[in-house]
Amino acid sequence: MLESADVGLIAGEGKLPLAIYERLDCKPVVVALGKVAEGLKVDFVLDKADMDALLSFFKQKGVKVLFLAGKVPKTWIFDPSKLTSRSLAFLKSLRERSDHEILRRLVELFEMEGFVVGDYRSVIKDILAPRGSFGSREPTQEEWRDISYGFNIAKRMAAMSFGQTVVLKRGAVLAVEAIEGTDEAIRRGARYGGEGVVVVKVIKDGQDLRYDLPTVGFETLRVMREVKASCLAVEAGVTVLLDKEDILKVADESGIALVGVSS
Repeated sequence: MLESADVGLIAGEGKLPLAIYERLDCKPVVVALGKVAEGLKVDFVLDKADMDALLSFFKQKGVKVLFLAGKVPKTWIFDPSKLTSRSLAFLKSLRERSDHEILRRLVELFEMEGFVVGDYRSVIKDILAPRGSFGSREPTQEEWRDISYGFNIAKRMAAMSFGQTVVLKRGAVLAVEAIEGTDEAIRRGARYGGEGVVVVKVIKDGQDLRYDLPTVGFETLRVMREVKASCLAVEAGVTVLLDKEDILKVADESGIALVGVSS
């Protein structure tokens, strides 16, 4: 069994790091990348992309296993003032600067330095989307057709690191998620499709499941309610449902169908 000091958590933006922190059996050593969720007890704040400081701190604390969760601040990727010489060299070596590619290469770096990068799905299994309908309303036949078509389209887009979410209605793709994120993609799709759009969110096939899992939170359901979307389909077993009780409540009150699907 791991001791508290054995486990480190690199906490980016968003609520996922807090969900992991609250469910771990031991108290991890937490390094925050900028602003993190309220309630997360932080041991060290990294205010710029200083990999040497990050590695040295975890080694000093005796950390052996690392969990990576949350979003990397975009300013760290595109603002040279936030980069050390080693970090700048690291970014220049990347084929692309997508979150997925950055995290993949960081995992390689941590493993080269002797750390084990852990899979946190077992820690948060209570908030992973189940297979099948998990809301109060089943999707209609028309919605199921859009879910099936949208799942295939989203998988193709994810394979190109383009986006994990598509918005569609009656077989017409209205929006594909880009750098603006899921919520803005939903708003954009609804501007074209009006009420009753279907939202499908997946994970890239072959993705390392130790990082960058798709997440859905209360804000996404609030946006869906705002635009009167009708259905949300997410990939079962790998999609994190943050604020799960609030998600279910908003979906039930708004008549939004929730379903977990897989290939």
